[in-house]
Amino acid sequence: VRSQDSYSLIDSYTFLCYHAKIRRVPTAATYEYSVNYNKDILGELTNFNSYETQLKAAIEEFIIITKDFVTLNELFSFVLNIKDEISDFSSSLRISVLLRLLNMERIGPLLIDDQIDEIYLDSSQSYLYLDHAKYGRCSTQIRLNRQEIDSFTNRVSLENDFNLNRENPTMKGEFVTKLFHTRITIDIPPLLVDDIHLDIRKF
Repeated sequence: VRSQDSYSLIDSYTFLCYHAKIRRVPTAATYEYSVNYNKDILGELTNFNSYETQLKAAIEEFIIITKDFVTLNELFSFVLNIKDEISDFSSSLRISVLLRLLNMERIGPLLIDDQIDEIYLDSSQSYLYLDHAKYGRCSTQIRLNRQEIDSFTNRVSLENDFNLNRENPTMKGEFVTKLFHTRITIDIPPLLVDDIHLDIRKF
């Protein structure tokens, strides 16, 4: 992980419960994007694990009632409209808790940030990088682990009814939700030398 001590803060902005920052990387004359929780919800974060337990139970009951595969958009709608005790914590934080339950805690904010046009991953060993609407190509220090990559890939496969495997090594799909619209391309071997490539484009 690269140190950000010498990076110059160029811009910052908030969305939902997140705070994004753009820094200039002095050695490369490029920009780096980072995102963390907004300081306004830090008090609520102390109860994050409790919220996660409550929301997980509510989602499991919702899935049992629907008796069908539940899309990402249906999950967003469900958690934003809960009327029981879970409604005590902010709607934006509910989205963050849901993303953790889906194993999308690190890539999720990039999908939601409407200033990001496109997201790339070149292999499971590389960092995400992105195209920002205002600052162009930006690096990040976000590296997804294998479980996160598999969870994301499986979600795309299920929502687009596609079986990604060595016989079908390229998948094109979409996430169409109330929070973001994306077109997603995933490539795996034998089409690649590396293990996986992701291209996520907003529209």
